[in-house]
Amino acid sequence: MREAPQTRLAVLERRLIAALPGAAVVVVAFSVLVVGRPRPVVAARLRGGPTEGARWLSFRLELVQRFGDTERPLGGSAAVDVRLGTGETLAWKGGLDAEGAAEVRLEPRAKVTGPVRVRVTTDASREPALDASVSLGAQSWSRGARRSGGWVQSRNATGITLRARAERGAFAVPFQDALVVDAEELGRPVAGLALEAVADGAECTRSALTDSRGRARFVLRLREHGADVVLHAHPPGGEAVELPVELPVVPGALFARLVGCPGACRLEVTSPIVRSRAYVAIVSGTERLAGGAVDLAPDGAGGARGVLPLPALPRDTPLWAVVSSEPDLGSPSRVGWPISTSGDDEPRDTFDVADALLADGVGAALARDLARVRRVRALAAASAALSLVLTAVLVARRARAARRVLESHLEHEGADQETTSKVAGSGDGSPVLVVAAVLSLLFAAGLLFVFATWR
Repeated sequence: MREAPQTRLAVLERRLIAALPGAAVVVVAFSVLVVGRPRPVVAARLRGGPTEGARWLSFRLELVQRFGDTERPLGGSAAVDVRLGTGETLAWKGGLDAEGAAEVRLEPRAKVTGPVRVRVTTDASREPALDASVSLGAQSWSRGARRSGGWVQSRNATGITLRARAERGAFAVPFQDALVVDAEELGRPVAGLALEAVADGAECTRSALTDSRGRARFVLRLREHGADVVLHAHPPGGEAVELPVELPVVPGALFARLVGCPGACRLEVTSPIVRSRAYVAIVSGTERLAGGAVDLAPDGAGGARGVLPLPALPRDTPLWAVVSSEPDLGSPSRVGWPISTSGDDEPRDTFDVADALLADGVGAALARDLARVRRVRALAAASAALSLVLTAVLVARRARAARRVLESHLEHEGADQETTSKVAGSGDGSPVLVVAAVLSLLFAAGLLFVFATWR
């Protein structure tokens, strides 16, 4: 005998009533704990110098994986696509080092004007690691630069005047560098003048003669940070001149100078202590020309040394090598040592400028993942609410059906109308009470979901 359609429908409704609440709980739990759980995001940072008016675009690219408050460098490879305001496009692709970083150098056809659109992609993520518009002027970039150097002059009223300064703006312990001394009388250089130097806290050339420019160089190797030098001049038949010089010293500084010039210039970087890596940017007063990380090896004297190959650099502008122990060149001991590719030996100040953070893709990557989490959890909430509402409707239908069956049974047994109404309307089988109970459960489930989403 075939089962009646109404009986099959009642069985289906009872099964749905039993299954839907559990299914709603499973969907919400799976969405919150699995599909809708925050995931690690991949993002890129771009550091460098000015873009506006630059002849080269030189960046330090950093790729990171971020999860919560934890961040780690990400290796592999990356591709950088740049679109300039003129419509010109430039591209770079290469590998990343153990710190998840690479030096990117691009050469536009003309000086850059306007914002630069930068897009960074990597195999580690389907989304761009960075997609941002970058714009930085030279004035804003150099505003935070420190400078060290300048002349110190003797105060004698008549006769010969001495003035002195660090040849490269500053000194660093325990490295060797030069102190430049000029001698003048009535605004004219004094050649052939014998000078003597007495140093405290440094090894120093004892004496020197001024050349035709009235200039002499004293080579110093500092032993301590508070070193100073007293210069003496004894002109024939003239009054002796004395000039005390407090040497400008940068504590903990790395030392850098060009080697191999002219020709294939390289930057030699030396650390006063053993360390594995140093960071460099080659800059002019208006742009960043090159840079990179330098692997250092112990030099046998308690320090470490490494060499950074350099691209062809301009010879018509002053240059500095900014060296630091921090990737962003932001350490207090950073120094922008003057370097020259043209053989110019004029003393210059340091130019201690850090790389600017041009763009950071971490915020956008976190926002995308948060939006994904919210979408998943919103769909889970909607499906859970629909399941519970359907459960309430089915329970109400079953309650009404049960009441009709009970009324039919009582009438069949001969009960009067009043008795039938009282018995059928009593107990917990009232549809109103059932629906109220289901709605209470729905409200409780909603509160739990809001708490899970908020957390």
